[in-house]
Amino acid sequence: MVVPTYDFFREDFNLKLQSRVHVGISLFLKSGFLLITI
Repeated sequence: MVVPTYDFFREDFNLKLQSRVHVGISLFLKSGFLLITI
């Protein structure tokens, strides 16, 4: 029972990390476009 919970926790952490990185990249691109337009 320990392995599945650990596996699930690791997958959940990876998903959160990926979404956070995706949001950071999109924000970075948006700010970059704003700087270019300005």
